[in-house]
Amino acid sequence: MAQVSPQVPQEILEKVIDCLPHDELDSLKAVALASRCLVDRARSRLFSNVYFAKTSSLPPGTWKIFHYNPSLLKFARRMFVRSRGPDYNVPSSAIQDILIHLRGVQELEIDSVSLLKDWITVGLFGICTAIYKLSVELREDIPLDMFYTLPQLQELQLSYGPYTHHWGGQIPFESPSESEIRVPPWRLKSLHYRSRNRGTYHSPLLASPKLQPHVYGGLVHLNLDMREVSDHNFVMSRVLPACQNSPLETLRMWYLPHPHDLQLFYHTALRDLHSFPLLRYLNIEFNSLQANEQTALSGCQDFLRSLIGGVPQPSLEALNVLCSWDERSFSGPLSAESPLIQYMGWERMGTILTNRALYPRLRALRLTTQVGGWVQRRDLAKVYRPTVGSDFEGTLRQQMASTLSADMGSGVVLDVGSEETKLKFDRVVNSIFDAAWGEVRPSHHVLL
Repeated sequence: MAQVSPQVPQEILEKVIDCLPHDELDSLKAVALASRCLVDRARSRLFSNVYFAKTSSLPPGTWKIFHYNPSLLKFARRMFVRSRGPDYNVPSSAIQDILIHLRGVQELEIDSVSLLKDWITVGLFGICTAIYKLSVELREDIPLDMFYTLPQLQELQLSYGPYTHHWGGQIPFESPSESEIRVPPWRLKSLHYRSRNRGTYHSPLLASPKLQPHVYGGLVHLNLDMREVSDHNFVMSRVLPACQNSPLETLRMWYLPHPHDLQLFYHTALRDLHSFPLLRYLNIEFNSLQANEQTALSGCQDFLRSLIGGVPQPSLEALNVLCSWDERSFSGPLSAESPLIQYMGWERMGTILTNRALYPRLRALRLTTQVGGWVQRRDLAKVYRPTVGSDFEGTLRQQMASTLSADMGSGVVLDVGSEETKLKFDRVVNSIFDAAWGEVRPSHHVLL
């Protein structure tokens, strides 16, 4: 009797297809040709990303899809709009026909506010109402109500870098009148604010202060990159106060310290940390600290001593602290042979973190120290880059491992740089995001 092979259920085959990377074009095409039952699943992987440029043109790939089989656009879930690149000119009516097929798009990434305005004009937000994630590169402050026609908006990523002619000037904030205030139909669940400017005052989202508790009060994930005093003002005076007693579970603050506002940042951040009773993951990164600047060093020490033990966190499960020091800071008496743990003020960190009255649910701790310096690029801009393999960095990592491991015990994952502990720490963090997001997860979940 001939042996009959068992038939694999359709659901399992579809999950196998979902595991194939988007760039495995040959494999996905083979799946589409092999079975009529799996062709839609393969197409959903092949055509999940769609690319656009101006509202009067189409990139070559998108133009081919629209020209030969526009119905394939129904599988698109992520839409990318770029201001540069090769494209074909098309009439505006063609763009509107394309948008009809893009009702299922859930994520939009666009690199220009002017392009965003153009696409809104042709009906993007009115048709693609399923968009829940929006990433925008800003060159100017924009009104918050620009996003009001997105009823399901949950994630907002803002990358702010104003035009050169704005540098050094002030952009006035004009609060709308009471009759003009409109409450948005959504409450953000995730906000990622990234500043790329130096020395410019700005308030990226222009809205009435009365709306801030509604806009930011429901945040679960908050990711903040701050470079200047203006970023500090936007975050500390608007975003964090509006998040008080919110369901915030993950908080990441990347900060480029400046001697004039270090102390204000530390005290304000500590004050607001008390108001996040549901916080499960905290990530704080200080970049380019200089030990020879006593204000910066003492401020960092005070902040860490206050943070580690001064702010009880009943829900905190993972803590990630990174300090990046300017390599010029340690050319003097302080060297790799010095008792660096005591110098940083971290000698009692392990004992405090194991205090169950302060951190009853702590599962993972990551401490990272980098040494680097400022490097001038070809465009004359200066960027901070870590130095790989620094003796100081290696010595401090060893001291942290030996000091903290004796206190932490086996119940807490301690990551100070090895590949094994990195993997364990990331598993804990990912489990936090899995529980918070379920099926819909932010793309930056492991980086918060």
